Amino acid sequence: MIAREMWEEQHRRVVSQALDALYAAGLHPLLTKGTALAYTLYPRPAARMRGDSDILIEENLKLQAFAALEEAGFSRPLYRRGVDFGRGDVVRASGRDGGWHDIDLHWRLDSSPVLARIFTHAELLARSQPVLALHAQARCPSAVDALLYSAVHRKKHIDRPTKIHLNGVAHPVIDSLTWLMDIHLLFGSLDRDEQERLVARAAERDISDILRAALADSDARLGTTVPDDIAGALASAKPGSVSRYIAAAPARAVLMNLVATQSLLTRVTGLSEIFFPPPEYMRARFSRGRADWLPVLYLRRILPGVAKHVFRKGKP
Repeated sequence: MIAREMWEEQHRRVVSQALDALYAAGLHPLLTKGTALAYTLYPRPAARMRGDSDILIEENLKLQAFAALEEAGFSRPLYRRGVDFGRGDVVRASGRDGGWHDIDLHWRLDSSPVLARIFTHAELLARSQPVLALHAQARCPSAVDALLYSAVHRKKHIDRPTKIHLNGVAHPVIDSLTWLMDIHLLFGSLDRDEQERLVARAAERDISDILRAALADSDARLGTTVPDDIAGALASAKPGSVSRYIAAAPARAVLMNLVATQSLLTRVTGLSEIFFPPPEYMRARFSRGRADWLPVLYLRRILPGVAKHVFRKGKP
């Protein structure tokens, strides 16, 4: 635990450094997921295990954000676990302990338009709350928004198995008790009016079924007390568009994303970002020290993923 506390102190300094740079550049960053919850819900930030921090920024200011962070001493590692160019990229800086501390800088909540449209940066910012324990200007989503996002994030990673990274080590995602503890603590922090807003907002975003399942699992494993009328209001929720997307076969998921995208230009740009990352990333990630022809590198990246997903059946 001493090692975790030491890591936390160094990580807090790096996150504060990033926030200072972003605020100075005129952005309105929002801490999300683990670090936001660590400093607003948990008795000690180090108790909330995580390997990096997530910051959401305005999409139209991402170039300014990277310029400001690079000037502040952050670098952008190219060889990094499946960087998602559709919604964000990674920056890192060294702490006083000499170790690297990563920040996932996002300009969309998810690379999928179906999931990204659940919340925008602007609305999350309008309802945000301070994170004074970390930084005098830091803000994060409200407890209601954070709970809804936590429920969707958990469902996505459980239904579409992936890996999480802690201190540079990959771990397969099962049903992380950490995510349920987030949900348990978030729901416990809500007053009566916020509980009612939670149910109403879940219905607005077509994720009532996901919220119901998250609260039911949290109750079963952690004893989360959900009032009868709140549970009753969610009881009849049918799988919504988000659940159908998460359960969809790959081809159908692509179609749903295209339908959810507002313009043809955005569709083409989004697909190109995902399937054709920058050449410097491709060479660092796939060349294996050889001067390979760039089209070969793209094939080396795409073909294994196509083979894996074509034969993966969607859930009913």
